[in-house]
Amino acid sequence: MTWVHLLRLKSDTLETLKQFLVYVKTQFSACVKIIRSDNGTGFFLTEGQTFFTSNGIVHQSSCVHTPQQNDVAERKHRHLLEVARALKFQSHVPTKFWGECVLTACYLINRLPSLVLEWKSPYEMLYNKCQSLSHLMVFGCLCYATVTNYHDKFQPKDVPCVFMGYSLVQRDTFCLPLSPNDSWSIVMSHFMKPYSYSSVKLNIFLYFLLNYSQ
Repeated sequence: MTWVHLLRLKSDTLETLKQFLVYVKTQFSACVKIIRSDNGTGFFLTEGQTFFTSNGIVHQSSCVHTPQQNDVAERKHRHLLEVARALKFQSHVPTKFWGECVLTACYLINRLPSLVLEWKSPYEMLYNKCQSLSHLMVFGCLCYATVTNYHDKFQPKDVPCVFMGYSLVQRDTFCLPLSPNDSWSIVMSHFMKPYSYSSVKLNIFLYFLLNYSQ
């Protein structure tokens, strides 16, 4: 099972790690005994070393310029990057949404069967239950979201959006309104299949560039 946390600042590394350790302890009744990392400074600050020592956690690090010693993390990083790149290229979303691509890639990888796991998914191995894949949608496809704060009966009740990923805490999805003036207070209503005509795809792509590339 893979978890990805996007950081605004590199200095947020230790605080995010603390939150993740609490999550593991609460949800799975397990304690992390060993943490292996590269030589990033976020793990070697005095506060970090004090935290590891006080919680009995062994902190291991790879040697300088030898990423092969951290091979599991490096392969997972490459896997996430390749899937995220594929999502980005097929959806034509601007590069500024790379974070949504990575989070969606992680979500899909955790729920797809793997030959290494005897055709079980990481999600199934961790939770001992299968999750339905019927809710999966094409990343970057056209969808319609219901507007919850409309006041005119003749005003459209839904707005065209772009599907941008899945929520882990709600049975909902993330939708990006195509118009910058639309409200973000929306809920997913229904999806349309991606348009098969390249001209329409190009128009949506140009719409992104004109409105979100500033």
